[in-house]
Amino acid sequence: MKTVAVVTGDIINSKEIQDKTHLIKSLDELFRFIEAKYQFIYPFEMFRGDGLQGVLKNPRYTLRVTLLLKSGLISKSTDRQMYDMRISSGIGVMEFAQKDVKTANGRAFELSGTELDKMKLSGKTLSVLTEIEKLNETLSLLNTFAEIVIQKWSKNSAEAVFLSLSTGFTQTEVAQRLNISQSAVQQRLAVANYEAIISYIRYFENLNWK
Repeated sequence: MKTVAVVTGDIINSKEIQDKTHLIKSLDELFRFIEAKYQFIYPFEMFRGDGLQGVLKNPRYTLRVTLLLKSGLISKSTDRQMYDMRISSGIGVMEFAQKDVKTANGRAFELSGTELDKMKLSGKTLSVLTEIEKLNETLSLLNTFAEIVIQKWSKNSAEAVFLSLSTGFTQTEVAQRLNISQSAVQQRLAVANYEAIISYIRYFENLNWK
């Protein structure tokens, strides 16, 4: 049995989104981009119209993938509507490999799915659960702070965060991609509290994942 990360999510207020075609296209582009950078046992699939799930091979990158999903989707928001998603990631064993993510199972799936149901009631939008209770206490606190930061992201700041997280571009390179000044990129990242976010990612990726 292998330890994996099951990333499960759903689109917040999906019924209120008017341009469903733009949303689905944006999600598909985002999924393919992330899957090209990280190894997935099962690529992302949509279910029930607004749900998504994928299985990441290396749990170390769970938080980074989660934040790429959130920042990437927010950056695709339209002028009329802001997009966002709640994401619950479960890190644990996958007991039986199946032909697709819909039929696979194991502790990681239980952690991810059960927590997402709780999040819909509590209003939380970010969770990472492991099989280690003490670690979960620490991650829960850090996720609470991360949510406070993310809630303040605009479309522009999320775009700067996404490019910085996903490509490793310098601020100058991000500026060239967005056709704005380097100082504007710096300001967007400052407003987005990017240093706090990247510090959390570094902490998470330096944990003893096996």
